[in-house]
Amino acid sequence: QVSSFLGFSGQAFLSMSDLLGNKRLVLITDQSISSVKNLNAIVQYVQLYNRLNYGVTAFHTRDFFLANERGVGNQVVLVADRNIGFSGLAEYPFSKFSRLEMSAGFRRIERDRVGVRIYDYYRTGPFGETVRQVQEEALDRKSTVPLEVAYIEDTVGYGPFAPADGRRLRVGITTAPGLGDAFLSYSTLKGDYR
Repeated sequence: QVSSFLGFSGQAFLSMSDLLGNKRLVLITDQSISSVKNLNAIVQYVQLYNRLNYGVTAFHTRDFFLANERGVGNQVVLVADRNIGFSGLAEYPFSKFSRLEMSAGFRRIERDRVGVRIYDYYRTGPFGETVRQVQEEALDRKSTVPLEVAYIEDTVGYGPFAPADGRRLRVGITTAPGLGDAFLSYSTLKGDYR
């Protein structure tokens, strides 16, 4: 794909494992040649040969969105969030149908203003809006150390087109302790039953 805003871009998903499926390497990328800052990439390595499965993930993503800028007559600006980080993960099965998942990691979030929405024709942006690129300006920098634990149960049996019997359950908690002013602090409790 070629875009006047982002230049040349493309996507790739590669998943490799050994013959028995005991080790897995996954690479996901969504590359834009206009800048390395616009690179979206996730690399994951997982060991699956013991009862306790574990792995590591590293990522770099950049997400664009439109936002109202405060203090400038509510001018609409194009903002980019850059997420850089890594995490360790582990899952321990209790049976064929239930398991415990755990993860811990580090994430750096860098928010930049990269464009201003205008109504004269300059350049069509990724959202179909007319956007003029501006010199990138740092808006915010934060880090977080997310810790997550979840219990999963899945006894679903499939029919020809959809699940026919069984249930799915996922209950988890995610927390990120605030380690200072540069770190986000939050806790989230999630539940899903089907």
